[in-house]
Amino acid sequence: MQTTNALFKVLSMASSPFLIAAMALAEEPVYPVKVSPNGRYFVDQKGKPVFWLGTTQWQLFREYSLEDARLIIQSSKDKGFAFIQVMLTGVGDGTKPNVHGEKPWTNGDPLTPNEAYFQNVDAVLQVAREKNMTISMTMFHQRYRNAVTREKARAWAKWLASRYKDVPNIVWSMTPQAKPEFIPILQELAAGLHEGDGGSHLITFKPDPAPYSSSFLHDESWLSFNSMQTWKSVELIYPMVTKDYNLKPVKPVLIDRKSTR
Repeated sequence: MQTTNALFKVLSMASSPFLIAAMALAEEPVYPVKVSPNGRYFVDQKGKPVFWLGTTQWQLFREYSLEDARLIIQSSKDKGFAFIQVMLTGVGDGTKPNVHGEKPWTNGDPLTPNEAYFQNVDAVLQVAREKNMTISMTMFHQRYRNAVTREKARAWAKWLASRYKDVPNIVWSMTPQAKPEFIPILQELAAGLHEGDGGSHLITFKPDPAPYSSSFLHDESWLSFNSMQTWKSVELIYPMVTKDYNLKPVKPVLIDRKSTR
């Protein structure tokens, strides 16, 4: 009971104005973020612990002008967030245009990326970098699977990671279904990301729908840390975190999405 109470005390502190004020006064982390030597938590490039407090702005690259994106990033920073979850090509099947009318891929093919779309992504990432905010970038969603097939996955991921290999404020994320048939495409995507950036960014994934990544995949060496979502089922947090904490090999576990409503 003491352990459970302590966990919920830590979680409740995440919304505390005192914690947010303390974080604002703390020294800014030096990105890219990495996993601690003992595999339990995140650290910056100086080895200092990094507290992952994140918010979700799925449409940041697609549905907002650069100035609006700047306001969203600044507002997130002011509220104490350090990470922002974003879908690279937005909600849906990944083929919709951004506010400037630019689609991410020519003819819906990820092997022919549209430079104009990604120039806007470049600009938003630069704003986030200036604010020292890390983007957890969902570069694959199971709804994209008609375009991002297993045959195209590695080349697409390599191109993307090569483009952003020197951008420190990125964590790669993927959202498959928690089914064995998605494992091959995840492996191809991860291989492409490593080929593109040399492994300089962390990689995770969060199944949709499913509560946590370790439910069907944990041992892969490319999986930097586990992610989970509990939605409004707060009572699931303790048992799910405990389960992942006790897994081998040791990896950090992130509550990727939750709601207290």
